[in-house]
Amino acid sequence: MSNSIYRFRSIDKILSTEDLNGTNQTKEIPITGYDELRKQQIYFSPLNSLNDPMEGYRDIYWDGDEIVWRNFIKHYLLCLEHIYGSFCIGGKDFPLSSTDILVFQKYSDLPTDEYKHLFDEILSRFFSNENAKLYPKRLAERQISIKRNELLSYLRSIHTYALFCIANVYQKHGMVEHKPSIEEFDPQSLIFTEEFFVAANQFAMENTDKSAAIEEIYAAQTIVYEEVCLIHKYNSHNFRANQDFLLLRFPIEYLKQIEQLLYPNNYVACFSEECTNSSMWAHYAENHSGICLQFKTDTNFNINLYTITSTGGHKKGDEIISTDIYGNRKYRLSKVQYDAKHPEIDFFRSLGQLPIPHLNEVWFYDENGKCSVCANGIVSENEEWRRQYWERHQEGLITKSSDWQYEKEYRAILTTFVIDGEKSSKNTTYNFETLEGIIFGMNTKTEHKLAIIKIIDEKCRENSREDFKFYQAYYSQSTGKIEKKELSFLTPKHNR
Repeated sequence: MSNSIYRFRSIDKILSTEDLNGTNQTKEIPITGYDELRKQQIYFSPLNSLNDPMEGYRDIYWDGDEIVWRNFIKHYLLCLEHIYGSFCIGGKDFPLSSTDILVFQKYSDLPTDEYKHLFDEILSRFFSNENAKLYPKRLAERQISIKRNELLSYLRSIHTYALFCIANVYQKHGMVEHKPSIEEFDPQSLIFTEEFFVAANQFAMENTDKSAAIEEIYAAQTIVYEEVCLIHKYNSHNFRANQDFLLLRFPIEYLKQIEQLLYPNNYVACFSEECTNSSMWAHYAENHSGICLQFKTDTNFNINLYTITSTGGHKKGDEIISTDIYGNRKYRLSKVQYDAKHPEIDFFRSLGQLPIPHLNEVWFYDENGKCSVCANGIVSENEEWRRQYWERHQEGLITKSSDWQYEKEYRAILTTFVIDGEKSSKNTTYNFETLEGIIFGMNTKTEHKLAIIKIIDEKCRENSREDFKFYQAYYSQSTGKIEKKELSFLTPKHNR
């Protein structure tokens, strides 16, 4: 293919608020614009804001020894205790959400010795149950790995009992004024007993070639569970959102949140190999009323942007303040792979977001100082582990289902190691020389074209350019596609 790449944009993204309202003939509703063209900006979108709900999806599985499974349950309890404490302090109307699940918190982060003793008591209370004590061992004995929906079933089976243990310790220490309603549940009600795990493991061994089918069974169970919860909430007039989050939603939200432990935050800027697909014009250029930017790349298909080059930090009191450092950087444009399967990720062996001391404290050692086999490679920072880790990371960011194949997409990927990705600017700027031309859509309004031409004319004067090109998109009867025709008289030289 050529060294040109295309980016579709709607008019409100390209022009400023002043431009848009100056060309808004009706004047009825003020229009807000992002002024990307004048600022020479390329916006990197968080994955969850893109139109494919499967963006960035990773087929995570859990396959570990008894050490990491016990630590997994302890981590679950640590996160759940924080949510339960917030619920008790704030009441039923205090807003709680998945962002309140502190998946990066460690036991050593608990602020006081009293708090640590409280959590120790919760752990002791939880593992005093024989079924709960055997949970890590039974999970470790699985002959095939555990996928997301199966693990979700196991977490739901212990969730009620876990809440009871936390509520029981809170009540014992007088931390709640009244008996929490959670204590109305049977404290011995672990749904999945040892007998269940023996049967489940036997079934798995007999169907090692049917792991996908096994996960489908648990996926169906998850759908049924969600349906029952929906009916329950519909029929419960006094059911509060925070009760729903604490009692029903926490297990699934926890599994979503712990994905943050695997890879850094990522944002993507989307480009296309061509500008002739009518669906692309409709979806990303506001029904052909926007434009398409034509960029040129270098011979290695890189685009040069002024953006985040690294992340630093400085200490302010006892707090470490993260800071993004900016500079010029070449971004490789990676071709999206349209595959029915998403990459598989081994959770316990892919905890790349966490520093080694954190991994050792929370995940890889038991109370007696014995190390998990899952620590091999990751703790020693083995080069082969590192290579595979980033390879799987990249693969996950450029994999989409075949339904999107018509987009012929290429992506620039911005990775930031700031845990709170919202603190990072996702706007980058490009050198005007890399913008070869602009293609007007079939429905681009004349007044918007004039505003765009004016901006480009000013930039060409500033940069002494005479080679900028404008094109008009049109429907070709001969090809049956959207084609572009150069507006050869509309050049910066002729505009002067």
